[in-house]
Amino acid sequence: MTTSDTIRVLIADDHVTVLEGLAAIIGRQADMQVVAEAENGHEALEHWLVYRPDVTLLDLRMPLLNGVGVIEAIHQQDSAARVIVLTTFDTDNEIYQAIKAGA
Repeated sequence: MTTSDTIRVLIADDHVTVLEGLAAIIGRQADMQVVAEAENGHEALEHWLVYRPDVTLLDLRMPLLNGVGVIEAIHQQDSAARVIVLTTFDTDNEIYQAIKAGA
């Protein structure tokens, strides 16, 4: 597999155990590479701007900048950016806001 075939992933979650677990799982996939990890929304946005990943896996509730804010900021830079929301919270409003922002 060539580097261009590899899916480059940014993971953002404020729970270190979740972050490390997801990174380990993704890291075992031959066609995927974790290019950056973030523990808060500001780090997520900074890493996205530097690495421009193919996919961002993002927790909705994070300190400093929530997931919806990150999605909105990313889509201001690239409206085609792919963001997958990962959350344990199931309130309709949070999910609606994430989808509305571009997740």
